[in-house]
Amino acid sequence: LINSTVLTLLGFFRHRIQFREVVSKNGSGMTISRYFRLMLLSISEMVCTIPIGAYSIYINTAGVNLAPWNSWQDTHHNFSHVEMVPALFWRSNRSFLISVVMGQWVYVFAAFLFFALFGFASEAQKNYGNVFWWCAGKCGVSRPASSTSKSGLPS
Repeated sequence: LINSTVLTLLGFFRHRIQFREVVSKNGSGMTISRYFRLMLLSISEMVCTIPIGAYSIYINTAGVNLAPWNSWQDTHHNFSHVEMVPALFWRSNRSFLISVVMGQWVYVFAAFLFFALFGFASEAQKNYGNVFWWCAGKCGVSRPASSTSKSGLPS
């Protein structure tokens, strides 16, 4: 177990060096932190989407008797008809209620996850500052002069 851990770490460090070379040569503006945020986003989407999708399919098909397939004409007959169901009826069915509410909120959670991963990044914060000072400039407020020294005192 210890040997495999050591070999895994050595392989990881070798691949990390190769990965940095590939990212720096790419020229697409991809940074290592952006790459890892994209990977985290994709992994979290896979981890969340597969169970939620499977559960949604289970909820929507449990207890449903499937009609036999006759033809495409039968399948598409009255296809544009939208049935209006009062909320009293569909809210009384717990599994359908869970399916509807989950379908509404999954996009909100995905948006918060996306913003949490990319909205607090340094390049995003720089852009927020640029937009703020552009709007402030339109209102007649100018950006304060930044000092070149790190102590905050004029050099």
